[in-house]
Amino acid sequence: MSSPLEQRLQISISKIVELLKVDPVEFDSDRVEETALEEEIIELESLLEDLDNLVKGLCAAKDEINSVFEDWTELNRKATALERPEFDALFKAFEQKNKPSFYVNEAEKRLTVLRMSKSKLGRKLRLKQLNLRRESAQIEQAPQIAPAAQVSHEVRHQALNIGKFYGTDHDLWSDWWELFASIHEDSKLSPERKFLYLRSFIPKESPAGLLIDGFHPGEYGQAIDLLRQNFENKDKRIRKLQQQLLTLPNCNTLEEVRKFYLNLERICRQLAGLGNDTDSDHYYNLLETKLTRPMLREILCAKKKAGDGWTTSKFRLELKKLLESEMEISSILRKTGEEKRQSPRKKEESHSPTIACSTVGKTNRFEVDKEKKFNRNLLCYFCQQNHWSNECRKFANLQARKERLKEVKRCIRCCRQGHEAAHCEKPAKCLGCSGAHPLALCPNLKIPQQPKFKQTASEEKQRTYQKKWISGKPTTGSNSVAIGTTSNEIKRHTSLCAEKTI
Repeated sequence: MSSPLEQRLQISISKIVELLKVDPVEFDSDRVEETALEEEIIELESLLEDLDNLVKGLCAAKDEINSVFEDWTELNRKATALERPEFDALFKAFEQKNKPSFYVNEAEKRLTVLRMSKSKLGRKLRLKQLNLRRESAQIEQAPQIAPAAQVSHEVRHQALNIGKFYGTDHDLWSDWWELFASIHEDSKLSPERKFLYLRSFIPKESPAGLLIDGFHPGEYGQAIDLLRQNFENKDKRIRKLQQQLLTLPNCNTLEEVRKFYLNLERICRQLAGLGNDTDSDHYYNLLETKLTRPMLREILCAKKKAGDGWTTSKFRLELKKLLESEMEISSILRKTGEEKRQSPRKKEESHSPTIACSTVGKTNRFEVDKEKKFNRNLLCYFCQQNHWSNECRKFANLQARKERLKEVKRCIRCCRQGHEAAHCEKPAKCLGCSGAHPLALCPNLKIPQQPKFKQTASEEKQRTYQKKWISGKPTTGSNSVAIGTTSNEIKRHTSLCAEKTI
């Protein structure tokens, strides 16, 4: 294994070993001694700070080991086929000696325990702070309020900011109970005080309030059991979440994939909180079918690499990486597109001439564009003149046009150069009969013929005279032939007559 990478791994492993020596029991919230509220709050804040530093240290060391693994994988990928067996042998030897994967797993387990302890400490700290504020409020209002009991639990309700539970919607019970659990699990509170909290959060006229109506403060446990029996239907909630997971909509765009991922994370976390395992192949095989084709291609590549270790959790992690990458690419391309759209406009504005009359400028540009368009489009394939190919009079029949295209090496199906008709991939569509040929080669097209101009009287008489003279049969009317002819023709006629007489 590479020396720098090996050194980084050894440093990270040493850090994890040192941090694992800290006993998680030290952060147990029940170990905090009961003293004055201010002192307990300071002790809890100190424990939370130490616990937070421990969690950050473990996370940093674990991430460093994962980073070294990625660097080693990249180095191994760039190695030649002869070097890879040696690299693999070095890595296996280092793995057997130092066991980095083992320490990564141990760090992850310890982080799970520490996070739970952090949650309990934070909950207890908030309750102590609440009690401190409540006592301060009672001291300030004591001379004015005789029955302090009613005011006290109302103040607690506002400080805790726990919403009220009416019992009309059973699905809201789990969310409400997660908030109320901070009071229910507090061993420092008496059952009577917990009951006062409970009554302040459940209206008396609601279905849940009517259910526990008549209970005394000492019967707090029976009231809670009755509420949980009626509203805590764990199996029903699991089935509902599973149904939501299986009916997530298919994705066609990147935005739909983003919403799909957020809903997937929400549902999976709730199912995990209820003790339901979502890592079975029944889940991730169905979830894969809801992704877009590019996303699914990347997921299947990752699944193939993972082999039998592929789970829904790994599917979610891989989908998160892909989504973050695609969102970043989309953001970069969006910015690049905006710059490209702005740059031609600026260039056009900077080179545009200053014209006194805007109408003149627009007219001239229109005429130039029209001329360019004319020169580009109106070029006959057959005679290279400025007219449409289907109006060509020089090649006035279908066979002549096909032979002409073969001479200039053009395809008779699309009139383009560079290939023959047998290899034409994009034949033209006739505007006349919708056939696979250009309009100029349509068999139903009436091709215009060359115009037959009417001969003038002088040309006709001159040809008649020439025919008669060549045949040696001059007529007496030959003098009249010269009528309308030019002086040069008369001189020529006179000289010919003289030669004939001689």
